[in-house]
Amino acid sequence: MKADHSLTPLKDFRVEYATRGGLRAVTNTSLADKKGAMSGVILTEQGGAILTMAQLAEVRELLVKAKGVLDETRKTAEKTAK
Repeated sequence: MKADHSLTPLKDFRVEYATRGGLRAVTNTSLADKKGAMSGVILTEQGGAILTMAQLAEVRELLVKAKGVLDETRKTAEKTAK
C-alpha cells in the first residue's frame, strides 16, 4: 500500500485496502508519529496490529508471494485433474 503525501495535496487523508476474506490495511494522517512518519493498521476478524509503513510493505510482498504460490498450485491441480 502506498500511502503518503505524494498521493494528494490534502493535509489529512485516509487510505484503506480490503480483501474479500476480511483482511484490511488502513493508514491515515492521524496515525503519523510526532516526526510525521506514518503507520498503518492491519485488521482481521481476530484482531489487529499497528505496523510501520515498511512493515506494511513487507506484508504486501508476502501476500503477493502467497498468491503466486496458490495460483501455481491451482494451475497444477487443474492440469492433473484433466
